[in-house]
Amino acid sequence: MLSCPLPAIVAEPRPARLRPALATVLAWLLLLWITALPAPAWAFEEIPAQVALLIDRDGSQTIESVQHAGFRPVTVPLSLGYTGATTWLRLTIPPTHLPRLVLTMQPQVLDEVRLYRRAGAGHGDDGWEAVDGGDLHPYAQRERAEVQSSFNLSPSGTAPTTVYLRIRTQGSSLLRPWVFSPGDSLRFDSGLHGLIGLYCGMVLCLLGLSLIYWWSSREPIWGYSALFHLLSLLYTGFVLGFAAKYALDQQAFWVDRGTSLLGCAHFAGSNLLGWQLMRTFKAPRWTRLVYLVPLAAFPLQLACLLIWDAPRWAVFSNVVLVLVHVCIAPVAMWCISLPDRIVRYLMRSTSLIVAVYVVFYALPLLGIGHISELNVYPALPVNLALEIMQQCVLARHMQLQLRERLLLQSQLHDTATRLDVEERGRREAASFLDMLIHEVKNPLAAIRVAAATLRSGRLTDEGQRTARLNAIQRSVADIDAVLRQCTDTDLLERGAVRVERADHDVAQLLQAEVALHAADAETSGGEGSAPDRIALHAPGLPARVDAGLLRLMLRNLLDNALRYSPAGSTVQVTLSPQPQDGRDGFEIAVRNAAGRAGLPDAQRLFGKYYRAPRAQHLSGTGLGLFWVHEVAALNGGHIRYQPVSSSIDGAEGAEFTLWLPC
Repeated sequence: MLSCPLPAIVAEPRPARLRPALATVLAWLLLLWITALPAPAWAFEEIPAQVALLIDRDGSQTIESVQHAGFRPVTVPLSLGYTGATTWLRLTIPPTHLPRLVLTMQPQVLDEVRLYRRAGAGHGDDGWEAVDGGDLHPYAQRERAEVQSSFNLSPSGTAPTTVYLRIRTQGSSLLRPWVFSPGDSLRFDSGLHGLIGLYCGMVLCLLGLSLIYWWSSREPIWGYSALFHLLSLLYTGFVLGFAAKYALDQQAFWVDRGTSLLGCAHFAGSNLLGWQLMRTFKAPRWTRLVYLVPLAAFPLQLACLLIWDAPRWAVFSNVVLVLVHVCIAPVAMWCISLPDRIVRYLMRSTSLIVAVYVVFYALPLLGIGHISELNVYPALPVNLALEIMQQCVLARHMQLQLRERLLLQSQLHDTATRLDVEERGRREAASFLDMLIHEVKNPLAAIRVAAATLRSGRLTDEGQRTARLNAIQRSVADIDAVLRQCTDTDLLERGAVRVERADHDVAQLLQAEVALHAADAETSGGEGSAPDRIALHAPGLPARVDAGLLRLMLRNLLDNALRYSPAGSTVQVTLSPQPQDGRDGFEIAVRNAAGRAGLPDAQRLFGKYYRAPRAQHLSGTGLGLFWVHEVAALNGGHIRYQPVSSSIDGAEGAEFTLWLPC
């Protein structure tokens, strides 16, 4: 009895074309090679026996009559297909020195297995003793403890020993008798336990993973996967006799029916999982019929098993459906247009190889073709391989979902960032407009008042007229400074500012800028802007700098220091060489006492449009220090701020240190 799920459809980035298909083919070839390997010689040694076959079509033969019937020699294992006839096997064991042998009959799913062995007078049937086995015989009443149907034999040391097996089953008449020594029989049974334990352990791991994924994601596909793995475990336990030995040792009828029922249920579960996979991966609707049609046969199979008492037809229909299914599935896979190459080659090659595997190993169950040892339990390797593969497919599905969620989160983050940037741009635009209106309105108002006063002719004193003209000049200078800072900032943000270095004496550049600033202050007049407020300490220092940008940075720092320091206080400017991080450079420190505006916020100081809360009564754009900070970085330097604890002109103040490389 076979049942095998088919793989699903997933999508992933485009890989190389042939690697997935080649890897799949090599994996299946390795699987076939491993499962076809003979058992190692040291594991157990089979006692050779001659096997002959007799078909009793009406079941009327007895042990007396078959001794005179015409048996034909056969090789084992052998398969007679699905037949209701009774099968007789005659085993002739050569003389051996061993006092006891064990005859083991595989597979466990054979319904009735009766051994006839010579036991001397008093046992009926001319000295033949009958011992029952098979899954219709309770395990608790069996002669030996092996999981398979096993019987004790007492061979002769001088003459061949002949025994007869009468076999009747509703399933496939696939027969494999073994003759071992008692020790080899136990080793054979232990090896079978170990192999099936390994198989069940792997399936249990897959079942656990499916349950974990289902619990975390609540996706139906993982629930169907867990159901399929559970059916695989139950089916394996029944078909190999472990349920009869460890769970239902007195319930032979339910062992037999449970084996047939779970075989049909396992195939139905695989189709249910395949149908859900096609829905999950949005395959064309017609491909789901490949899974729905076999699934629709499951209720009829249940009726055959539980109502009509026709288990042979249920099992036979299940094998036929498996064969038809695995032949149609590759055609369906080749007709489906999958967007991803790796999925396309993987699904097509796997479905084709599964079809070849199942047909090659299932046809002998119908009595067609050559049979090998692997045909005794052909479903186990293909089921395990496909269970692992479908689990990998589902894990890949979860990975793709995670990738999609991460991509969606990234897109949401990018959208939020873009909206934040746009909102910040709108706020900056609004701040810029408010700042521009505020900074231009006051000078324009002063110009308007001074011009109206001059136009009225009421000022006869020359000093008063000069004062009004100076006020107009200061207002024009303020407007020009606002526009200049806005223009400089715009050029900087558009990347239009270029650094053009040349050899200069930094001290001379500072002296020229301080002198120009003092001249502007003397011309504009006004309290707090006297030319002698700047104290410069600048020894000669040659360096390769952009003279224009350096003077503009110093001009912004001096404007900031003079505007926010008390009237009449001194602004100290110091130049000194200062190497940093292995690079030669210099520092320009500008110190001023804190005025009415107080000290700035160190975290926001170099931000665009930042102005201290108590500095709103003073003119300013909030762009000067931002521009200095960005241009210093453009020149490979930096600017830092720190409040100074020492008093400057008797008050605490601020120090801005500009460092630039030479």
